[in-house]
Amino acid sequence: DKEDRVHGRALTEPLRGFTAALADAASTPVDIVVVGDSLSEDWQWVDSGTSESVGLRSWVRLFEVDMAERFNGGAVGVGWLAIRSGLGTSPGWDTVTGSLVTTAGLGRYAVQLDATEYAEHTELCDGVDVYFASIASTCTVHVDGVLTATLTASAVPTVWSSGALSSGSHTIKVTAVGGIAVPYGSYWYLGNRTSGVRVHNGGHSGYGPSDHLATVGTIEHIALVDPDCVIVPIGAA
Repeated sequence: DKEDRVHGRALTEPLRGFTAALADAASTPVDIVVVGDSLSEDWQWVDSGTSESVGLRSWVRLFEVDMAERFNGGAVGVGWLAIRSGLGTSPGWDTVTGSLVTTAGLGRYAVQLDATEYAEHTELCDGVDVYFASIASTCTVHVDGVLTATLTASAVPTVWSSGALSSGSHTIKVTAVGGIAVPYGSYWYLGNRTSGVRVHNGGHSGYGPSDHLATVGTIEHIALVDPDCVIVPIGAA
């Protein structure tokens, strides 16, 4: 009846822009942000008896790989990595000398770097973006040991982009210089820097909507990225 038709349009209307973006994914970037819980965050099935990884778990990662195969010829790198040392089965940067904070950043994962503290990671990529919740003074970025950028103070979230890098293994090092810097996430491109599907994973084990909304970090990241689609696969807790 008419009510069902109107309700159906209300449900599908927001997806029209997303499907249109996907149609152009071979030439234009399509960004998706996921705000979830443990099923979004975890990357591995782990055998509880041996603590050994036994395969991919995260539907978010499988979703990103599938979307890349469908819309961009399979081009996708490691993708989103929160800037923290790996916790349990969740991935993070190789070395972080700062302290974990859960009051900022996508999925409420971030790292507070005091002066001289740093975060460093090596990954196969052809470009990388690094996201900051705030920078109190200055912060340097080294690419493969070479000083590439000095970021100035910012009280609001900001992003540093490497631009095009040669396809291969690259090391990014972020160092707080004159005061506290709070980096929270990074996206590592491989063939999808200027086109294709990119998924930002805001999963945090045990978190429901109220937890994600308890601070402004996730909302600020969504505003900064301006994604084509936001997926919230969690209940009402």
